Amino acid sequence: MASANGGMASANGGMASANGGMASANGGMASANGGMTSANGGMTSANGGMTSANGGMASANGGMASTNGGTSPANGETENQP
Repeated sequence: MASANGGMASANGGMASANGGMASANGGMASANGGMTSANGGMTSANGGMTSANGGMASANGGMASTNGGTSPANGETENQP
């Protein structure tokens, strides 16, 4: 583990965070506040948002932005992308 407060750093399913976040190659999280960032289905956000290469989300406030089947709203609105 490598963290200021109970976080972990690992190649698979580990965590790296200041406050209970995780950073991992597969399904991990990296965030200041409970967010996640991952290569596959992870999330990266300042406040509970998600950003992912496949089916993930990227938003400042609960929105979503995805390459495949995701949404890209400004503030919680959804946009159906073909």
